[in-house]
Parts: sequence; C-alpha cells; structure tokens
Amino acid sequence: AEPFWLLALLVPAALLLLEFALRFRDRAARRRFAADPLWRHLAPGRSAALRRTRRWLLLAGLAFIALALADPRIGTRWEEVKREGIDIFLCVDVSRSMDTGDIRPSRLMKARFELRRFLQGLKGDRVGIVPFAGTAYPLMPLTLDYDAAAMFLDLLDTRLIPTPGTAIAEAIETALASFPEEEARGRAILLISDGEDHEGGAVEAAKKAREMGVPVYTIGMALAKGDPIPLLDEKGVPSGWKRDDEGHIVTSRLNEDLLRGIADVSGGKYWRATQGGGEFRSAYRALLGLDRKEIETRRITDYEDRFQPLLVAAVLLLAAGFILPEGRRTPRPGGHGGKKTQTLSGKRRGTAARSKRAAVPAGAAIALLLLFGASPAAAQKGHKLVKEGNRLTVERKYDDALSRYLEAKALGDSTRPELLYDLGGIYARKGDIARADSLYRSLPPETRRDLLARAAYNRGTAFAQQGDYSKALDSFIESLKLNPGDADAKTNLELARRMLQQQQQQQQEGDKNQQQKQQQDNQQQQQGGEKKQQQDNQQQENQQQQPGEKDQQQEQGPRQQEGEKMDRELAERFLNQLKQDEKELLKKVVRQQIPAKKKKVKKDW
Repeated sequence: AEPFWLLALLVPAALLLLEFALRFRDRAARRRFAADPLWRHLAPGRSAALRRTRRWLLLAGLAFIALALADPRIGTRWEEVKREGIDIFLCVDVSRSMDTGDIRPSRLMKARFELRRFLQGLKGDRVGIVPFAGTAYPLMPLTLDYDAAAMFLDLLDTRLIPTPGTAIAEAIETALASFPEEEARGRAILLISDGEDHEGGAVEAAKKAREMGVPVYTIGMALAKGDPIPLLDEKGVPSGWKRDDEGHIVTSRLNEDLLRGIADVSGGKYWRATQGGGEFRSAYRALLGLDRKEIETRRITDYEDRFQPLLVAAVLLLAAGFILPEGRRTPRPGGHGGKKTQTLSGKRRGTAARSKRAAVPAGAAIALLLLFGASPAAAQKGHKLVKEGNRLTVERKYDDALSRYLEAKALGDSTRPELLYDLGGIYARKGDIARADSLYRSLPPETRRDLLARAAYNRGTAFAQQGDYSKALDSFIESLKLNPGDADAKTNLELARRMLQQQQQQQQEGDKNQQQKQQQDNQQQQQGGEKKQQQDNQQQENQQQQPGEKDQQQEQGPRQQEGEKMDRELAERFLNQLKQDEKELLKKVVRQQIPAKKKKVKKDW
C-alpha cells in the first residue's frame, strides 16, 4: 500500500470548495444582470442540475484516481518460490586411516577441500553431513545454507568421533533415517571413504537404501597400494606410525570391491579418488541427472492489490463527466421551412461554458493519470523484483539478488517485512552481520510470528559464525519464544551455550595469566630503582658518543620500518591463530555432544 497518495484526495476536495465559491460568485453576478425568472427565457437550454452532476462526476473520478494510487490491499495471498533440487547427505569417513598420506596432503584433508568445491556448485539442493568412524553422527541436518555446511566441513578430523573403527553400514542407516519423510525421488547419499569397513553389513544397508529409492554414490578416497597410517599429536604433527597388536606398522589400502558393491547394489556409481579431484565433479554431474523434486518454500505473504476496480471506476466517471452536457437542446419554430434550430444558449454558450468549467477538474485528472498513473504498475514491478531476488539467492548469486531487493525497496516496498527479511539474509551471507542484524530488528511488531522467529534464528546463526556467542544465545532464545517447536533452534541454542561457556573459561584463564604477568611487571619495577643510577650513567655515555655512532643511528630508520612490517605480519599470524583456536573450541564442543560407544574392536583405524 501507498498511504502517501491519500493526500491526493485534497485535490478534489480543493476543487469542490472552488466549485462552491464560483457558484456563489456566478449567482451574484446573474442577479445583478437579471432576475431569476428572466434567466429562464434568456438561457432556456441551460440546466443547473446537469452542470452539477457533471462536475460531481469529474470530482468523483479524481477521488477514485487518488484511491487507486494509494494501492489498497485487501485480503492476503501466499507467493511460493518453487525450487527444484535434491537432498544429499555427505557421509564422510573420519577414522584414523583417513590421515594416511597416499593422497596428498592426506585423505581427509583432500576430501574436505573437494567437498567445499562440491558445495560451490550446488544450486537449490539441500545438503547434510554425517561423519563416521566406529559410529556415525548426524552432524548437520539438511540445509540450504552452504556457508554453514562449509563451516561444519572444517570441523571434520580423525579425532571428532570418539569411538574408533569404521562403521559404513551405520553411516548409511543414519543418513537414511535423517531424510525427511517425503517422496522417495530426489534423494541421494555421497559416501567418501577408503572402504576399510571393520563392522560389516554395508552391502545390506545399501540394499535398504535401494528399497527406499536412495542411491549411494561412493568415492574411494585412497590408492590401491596404500600407505602407513601416521600417528598425529594434538597439533596434527606426525609422531610415529600406527601399529597392530603384533607390533607391525599398519598399512591402509583401498577396499575398492566393497565401495563398488555398495554403489551397484543401491543403484549408485563408484569413482576412485585422484589427486586432481575430477571424481567429485563426476559425482556432481551424476547427481544432477537424478529426478529433481519441487520443494515449495513459502517465502512471501502479501496482501492482494485492489487498485484495479478503483481505476476502472475512475475512468468511467471521468468519461461520463466529459460526455454529459451542461445544457439541453430546446427546439423552437423559426428559420426557413419551419426547421427547428438550437438556441445560442443551448449550443454555443453551453459548449463554451462546458469547456470553461470542466477545464480545472479535467486538467487535474489528466495530470494525475499521466504523472502518477504508473504507481500501481511500479508496485507490481517491485513484487517481480523480489521474486527474481529470491531465485538469485537460491542460486547463490548474492550480489545480483541484493541489487534486485534494493530496486524493489526503492520502488516503495521499503517497509514490507518480507523484503527486510530477505535483505537481512543477503547481508548475513555476505558477512555484513551488523547490517543484517539491523534489518532483522527493523521488522515491525505486526509481522507474522513465524517470520520474526526465522529472523531471530538467522541472527543467532550469524552471531555464532562471528564468534559472538552471547548475542547468538539471546537470539536463539528469542526465536524459541516465538516458535517453541523449532528443533534446529533448540540444537543451536545448546551449542551456543556450550561455546559461550568454553569462551568464558578461556577468558578467565587469560585474565589469570594477565594478573600473573602484572605481578611480574610490578616486581621488575621494584628492582628497577636499583638500576636507575646505571641507566643515568649509560645516558651520559650515549651523549658523549662520536659522530660516527650518530650516523649509525640514522641508518636504523629503514630497520625500524622493517620491524613495523614484521609487527604487521605477527598481528596477522595472531589473528589466524585466534581463528584456529575458535575452530578448535567448536570442535571440542561438538565432540562433547557425540556419544562414545563402548565396544570392543580389533581394528581401531
């Protein structure tokens, strides 16, 4: 709606007042010229009723134009963004054998790198992550947030799952149980492993997947010749080799037959990993060939535009006002052959008066139609721009989507809650958390509760990615107040709470270290008084230095600049270390959520 245009109703109101003023003026002028009974003989064709009716029609037409420009909206409608895609679960082997370096730099590191590239090619497909070792864990449910998926991929390492071993069957079953209960088409599993299955039952799980219509595509992340399994310390530095119970070094090799059998039984396909990573691109092309289902996501709810009937009524009223005469024909005998003629008042004077009196309202009507008649069309254009922005967002073309949303906002949709929500999502994806938070908070109080809940949830996710877990915690709590049944918000709330606790513990340890350092500094200051005399003596010696020594000090300028450059490099390394510490903290929190299963295994790699 455009309530600003209701001010245009002042135009017909002003013309109505002008009409009354002109009527009183004309009536006084007529009375000075002749009495009222005499006017009926002087102008027999004029009709005051017709003149008033004509002017009322023109003024009513102007009023309806103003109402049409205000774009009234009555009733609501849902606009659905239809998205075609598939649901993919990435089952990634994180057992100890994935540290093997036959594929450089290691099997798991190479898999993480290629999977991040794999995510960049997805458009409208939901993706989830199930890491597995001796047990499997649904680390991330199906989502369209590829940035979050990339963040969770970075958490994958061989220490993530506390239970040692390799349970491929449990990984497939966990992924199958994590799919939503919808139609079978449009679902697939991408299994990345070296195939060293120590639990058994993988082929039976693949048969179950085929019965559910879920093909399993497998990538053998190892070479046939194999390589010894390194032992890594806490910093990821090799400290030896994995040995079996008899003391022999364990060599991990690719079990190609098992991975190919899983793919064949389930209706998928198998690829062997290479250093170039072409198998991941082949897997992506194969997944694109699956039957893609329509996933309808309600993104926009809007009021129905009702300006069309008002605009039609305005055109009809204006047309009637232009056509309706101000006088009527009055026949009288005269002329040649008894022909009927029309009085001057009935034709010439009537035409002149009609043109003169209609000039002001007609001109105003034409001006409004020409200057502002495109306002409802602009509103329709704004809706189309929002739809286009939604499509571009699904395709991860964030800059283009932002341009469409801003164009829609400039066309008059600047306060629509759905547009503010979409803009906030774009800025969050682009990393501008402050602006995204401002847009999410600017949603008016009358916004739908589900939209407010999603906005609070997105704010929490953005703050968590930024490392501000306190604000993330508050945002998830706000989201659950609006939508208590949101399972994702509950999970993220618990994760943010744990992360905040760990962050606070680290802060306390840092404060303690700072206090110890301060105490050491105080002790050094107390000892400094004893050395004051020595420093004064040294200063005097410096003042007596030779000119050649002064030249040496002047040469220290470039060295100081070099030192400043080293300081900047040191600061960058420090920031990178902080990011790495934050990632390790998140890994620690995730490990605490993964239950450890007590089971006896012969091979813990």
